[in-house]
Amino acid sequence: PLHYAAAVGCVKSAEALLRAAAASNDAGDAVAVAAADAELALLLCQEGRDDDAKTILARRGFRYRLSREVLRYDRDDDDEDERDDDEVAEAIATHSKHVRVFDDAVPEAMLGVLRDAFRPSSSFWREHAYARSDCGFFSYVHELATPTPPQNVMDVVVRHAWRIARLAFPACATATRAEWWAHARPHACGHQMHFDSDDEGSRASRGGDDKIRHPICSLVIFVNGCSGGPTLVTDQTPSSRRLARRGWLARPKTGRVVVFDGTRLHGVVPGRGDVPGVPGDVPGPEGSHRATLMIAFWDKVKIRRAKGPGSSSFWPKGSARPFPPAEALTAALGGETIDGGIPVPAWPSLFMLPSGPEFAASCAGADDDDDADDDDDNVRKAGVSFAGRETAATPVSRVWDDVDAAANGACMPSLLVDKIQSLPPIDACFMF
Repeated sequence: PLHYAAAVGCVKSAEALLRAAAASNDAGDAVAVAAADAELALLLCQEGRDDDAKTILARRGFRYRLSREVLRYDRDDDDEDERDDDEVAEAIATHSKHVRVFDDAVPEAMLGVLRDAFRPSSSFWREHAYARSDCGFFSYVHELATPTPPQNVMDVVVRHAWRIARLAFPACATATRAEWWAHARPHACGHQMHFDSDDEGSRASRGGDDKIRHPICSLVIFVNGCSGGPTLVTDQTPSSRRLARRGWLARPKTGRVVVFDGTRLHGVVPGRGDVPGVPGDVPGPEGSHRATLMIAFWDKVKIRRAKGPGSSSFWPKGSARPFPPAEALTAALGGETIDGGIPVPAWPSLFMLPSGPEFAASCAGADDDDDADDDDDNVRKAGVSFAGRETAATPVSRVWDDVDAAANGACMPSLLVDKIQSLPPIDACFMF
């Protein structure tokens, strides 16, 4: 209900529907009631009605929640535009080891191809069954260690992104492979806090090793930043023994690139209120989704080829598949089959290299590894760097709040979020 209400400009009217659903006495609707409670609590938190939200969250057994600063983030970005260079530089210095943000960092022609490929009605989402609840994670891998002329659009995009990643985190220069995946979600849909990891941390990916592997750094390209909530990056790592203390928000903005340390806990805050521009100027489905491309840079990561009769190396979908070969991109246009007769999906044709001069110009320098002159000062000066203009993320002084501070403080030892000495169970922490 909240997703639909945000899209048509009537979030406030969703409260009555959610309260009715949450009040259901049907024992068979326990899952639906819990979901309604969660959406209602999120709505109340984002409206600043913390006491009302507290009643629901305490009843559901939550001790902690994402803070008011996070969930009720400031939608007004005027403060960003009014900062001078010295203020921006000072702010960047406080978070540069965790996260860095670059505006206008994607060439226009490149961004246009990505916007077309990842529009909500694209065959990419349909053929990957992205809208299904059982979709599962899927991603594609490109080689970095042995550069070759680009064979497809994503080769170019990944190379461009790698230059920015190396600038943001020099350790990324040792990366040998890049893994990418994408999301297109409605305004009010977030992404739970998580760590990026090899094959989502599955035991099979570890080869018997108990240690979960994380990328050197991860990068987010805002393909469509006209709606949705900000990306939240925190100072919490897999070895942390306490909940994150500090965080930084990067608002959606088309063409913005966010790069963060691959060991940092992060997520996406649901968009607050109605979709921007609603009511009065209801956007179409192409503009109401927050579309992002994520790229993780690895020192090493296993490419997981599809297996089984009739399967190709990249299809059916799965984690860390090789990107479709050149013959698959052209075969997709004619409805042909490859590798034992499996039909080639149509989506690879979205990433064929355009023949026009505009895209060729945007590729210039994508394979140029000489970054000696691309220092931090140049990046912060508008219009001269491949990485656009660096800007500061919005600091969050508190990532988590107590749901009921009095109840947490009465525990021995104290369970107050500022005093607890160990990580609480994940199901005690309300995200959204």
